[in-house]
Amino acid sequence: MFRFFPEESDNPPHDNKGEASAVKKVIVLAPCRLIVVNQNHYNLVANLRKIEAGENQFEVCKGVSLTCVNLSGLLKALEGEVAEQKEKLNCLLKSTSDLVSGVYEGGFKTWECTFDLVKYVQDNFNKIFDEDKKPSGGVWRVLDLGCGSGLVGLSVLKLAEDNGIDIRVDFQDYNEEVIDYVTVPNTLFNFDDERVAKCTYFSGDWDNFVDQRLSSNQLNSYDVIFSSETIYNLDYFPKFMRVLKSCLKSGRGCLYLAAKTFYFGVGGNTRTFLKSVELDKDKVLEGSIAHAIKEGVHREILCIRHNQS
Repeated sequence: MFRFFPEESDNPPHDNKGEASAVKKVIVLAPCRLIVVNQNHYNLVANLRKIEAGENQFEVCKGVSLTCVNLSGLLKALEGEVAEQKEKLNCLLKSTSDLVSGVYEGGFKTWECTFDLVKYVQDNFNKIFDEDKKPSGGVWRVLDLGCGSGLVGLSVLKLAEDNGIDIRVDFQDYNEEVIDYVTVPNTLFNFDDERVAKCTYFSGDWDNFVDQRLSSNQLNSYDVIFSSETIYNLDYFPKFMRVLKSCLKSGRGCLYLAAKTFYFGVGGNTRTFLKSVELDKDKVLEGSIAHAIKEGVHREILCIRHNQS
């Protein structure tokens, strides 16, 4: 039996008194992996197109439609894959929890704030990608952080095409299965090879992602970072802050973060995150509320940029 989620041991160790001793679980955080588009991804997309309910087209926001992997047909499209890979994917897809810290971070689910962020980008595209602030070389470097299915990054690519803006998008998610089986196929569903070649994919823990950027001399390389529903856990704030300080371009880079004002059960919320930016000892970032959505569950879009003072 494969065990992909943390579990209590069936036979916990005992001390000399015969009492069960505490077992501290050590979760090895996923290493950063650069995922290169290959023939397996193209084969998966071809299989999904052949089967009923293999793909799903929907409007992310008005005027922006995407074709995406339908998860209900994913396992069928993977017939012939290595058994252990299918078993792990099956466990992730059928997990009763949306989040298992350090194991699965919810990438197969499209979260509510994703759509808020896409609409905000559409409404403010010319402000975000200001012609007067165009990077040297004319190409905007964009990171979709905690991308999941990649709907934000893919929508930005669509909007960039419509507006004649040249951008490169890097997609990052904790789970490599999310990138391999959803994010990359979604890109192939919606763009030709020329555009796909301008996308790069990473999986793994955020600290490991920053270390990879450091080793490849790619620190402070992103003009814009987009992220949605990634501050639900207070424990992740230091890693998130490290990404921002290490990956945003000095003096001009900007993060647009969509999140709920409060996440029940795990403690994260937009106001606490803004406070953590304000109190950060390095004092290199500043944050503000760019937009508030008060219908239903209250959500906000934050703007975090390098401190200009």
